[in-house]
Amino acid sequence: MIHLASTIRLRCLAATTCNGISLSWSDNVHSEGQGRRGPDMAMPPLCACPAGVIPPPESPFEVHMRASWGSGTTQVNCLPLPDFTDLPLEKYLTPETILPLYPSRGCYWGKCAFCSVHELNPVFLERDADQVAQDMIALNKRFGAHHFYMSCDVLSPRSMLSLAKTLSEKAPGLKWQSEARFEKALTVDSIRQLADGGCDLLRFGLESGSESVLRDMRKGTDLETVRTILGACKENNIRTAVYCIVGFPTESEKDLGRTVEFLKDMRSAIDYVGFHQFILNSGSEVSLRPSDFGVEPAGSLNQVTSEKNYRATRGMSPSVLKGVFERVKNEIGELICTEIPVGPAPVVTCISQVETCGRKGATARHLMKRPIPELDVSIGDVLCVDGLTGDITVERKQ
Repeated sequence: MIHLASTIRLRCLAATTCNGISLSWSDNVHSEGQGRRGPDMAMPPLCACPAGVIPPPESPFEVHMRASWGSGTTQVNCLPLPDFTDLPLEKYLTPETILPLYPSRGCYWGKCAFCSVHELNPVFLERDADQVAQDMIALNKRFGAHHFYMSCDVLSPRSMLSLAKTLSEKAPGLKWQSEARFEKALTVDSIRQLADGGCDLLRFGLESGSESVLRDMRKGTDLETVRTILGACKENNIRTAVYCIVGFPTESEKDLGRTVEFLKDMRSAIDYVGFHQFILNSGSEVSLRPSDFGVEPAGSLNQVTSEKNYRATRGMSPSVLKGVFERVKNEIGELICTEIPVGPAPVVTCISQVETCGRKGATARHLMKRPIPELDVSIGDVLCVDGLTGDITVERKQ
């Protein structure tokens, strides 16, 4: 049996300014004290199959996973139901059990200039939506899970709508979240259908609030479509997370300013935002055609991360980029939560907010869902939860 170490630390994060929008459930969670497995105890990843625990997608084992999926939907649909029997699900730091599923591999779009996912998954494969729904129903009966995280690069609108339809008819109590693209196929009506079918969080790659940068990135979408989808999600109580890339080779500081203004303008419809600094990935279009994007590769390839160093002849240089990245993240972090959760619900939830940064007064729940009193916490404070007694103390931000 695995025991929690004596103390869990949860950093109170920034939140949005929209009527009680929830905080992400944790920042850097680590243990202190001496648990059964020592001070550096780590929980196993929540990805398992009958053969054992599968490392996260970033590991070399993903190469084996790709091979095991075969080259067509027949092999995909023959994969067995994931088995989480040997995992101490009650010990994971989420308010309720959430289980991962692998409904797809690769990306059906596959054209983004910065991306190299096609190097690992050259063929887009999707498990039939009806089969995914049956997986969720079976896992719910076996492990009591009502929340599911689609651990994949993207689900197509067709699959999401089919999944939602099946769940609304056969298992209306199950909830799920997934990666998705801003597609015109996601109409206002289709978003409503997703909500009716249990979707409670969609994660999108916005990347930029500049139309010209989106074109350079080959994103295949536009900001008007983004606005429509985010607004429809808000109206139907589907939480949204958007990812942004700072420092794409053709992005100027003026372009980045457009991204900041777009996020500010849409903050009432965005629950979480994640920022990532541009990386020159081996196999991406930018890497293969660097001169088209104002990039000069410099140095050798990092064999561990598949990243390349580069010099920018357009846009922002890597030396300028670091400072700009932190400034933008901090500026937006005052308005929108910049930590994107995986769990079904946050541990800390804002109950009183104003349009400025003076957010105080929050209600926290113990990890095991035992109620605790209100805490006078500020953004950046750390909640210390004693894993044995459930007592909570607050370490104030310096």
